[in-house]
Amino acid sequence: MGFEIIVAKKSSFCPGVKRAVRIAREILSKENPPVYSTGPLIHNPQFVAKLKTEGLLVLEELPKNSELLRGLTLITRSHGIDRETHKSITDAGARVIDATCPKVKRVQKAAGELVRDGYSLIILGSPEHPEVRAIASRASKNALIFSNASEATKWFESEGKKAGKVGVVCQTTVAPEVLDEFSEFLKNGKFEIVIRDTICEDVRQRIKEAEKICKNADVMIVVGGKNSSNTKSLTSICSTYTRTYHVERPSEIKPSWFKEARKVGVTGGASTPSEAIEETTSILREISKNL
Repeated sequence: MGFEIIVAKKSSFCPGVKRAVRIAREILSKENPPVYSTGPLIHNPQFVAKLKTEGLLVLEELPKNSELLRGLTLITRSHGIDRETHKSITDAGARVIDATCPKVKRVQKAAGELVRDGYSLIILGSPEHPEVRAIASRASKNALIFSNASEATKWFESEGKKAGKVGVVCQTTVAPEVLDEFSEFLKNGKFEIVIRDTICEDVRQRIKEAEKICKNADVMIVVGGKNSSNTKSLTSICSTYTRTYHVERPSEIKPSWFKEARKVGVTGGASTPSEAIEETTSILREISKNL
């Protein structure tokens, strides 16, 4: 009998990722390869591999001999880079092309303003994420980083109660409900609080659309890099509504997932290329035909 396929309108590259890819390709069209990015330009291994064939190589860490950087062109990843890395690169004589997402720069600016105004800074996000590390390095070495409210409990019970002024910014891809929970948690303190909601609007809309589809779908497919924070968050959110599978490659999809399914939803993370969504849809159509 087959199933209906519902594809989210916001299921591929977000504006910030589109911008970073456009900048990289413009540079590649003008300069002789290789050109380097400071870490993966975006969190999608397959697309990063594609960019490699076009001449963009990934510089995972700076060489010990800084002279090796002289004269090179380096593009900052869309998540931004920390202040120390940026200084090391420019001091070594490399040319730096800034492809940091403007929304990420907005968070960096907000964090810096809070610190300058005397607030103890909290960054809500993943401590290991390059975006969060870049925000912290550009605002305050003493910034506290928490993924959720429960992680902040020990701090709250000890140092938190002594804090006079607390300022909060968010990683751009934090789920809105995580920020809501964290905001409620902080209200239990006796300090002055300023919370800057720096969640990307594209992320909010992507989540809302995915939730709407999930409520009517028997199965949800989320396409995106396994190293993508927002794709993993999107998968978690979708899983609360319906049976959900996170695939990095469309070829990972299995026909057995769709037995008795009547509606199948498809969405993707902010770093998911449109061709991956198209390939996913094509595979699903073939599976539907054979059910």
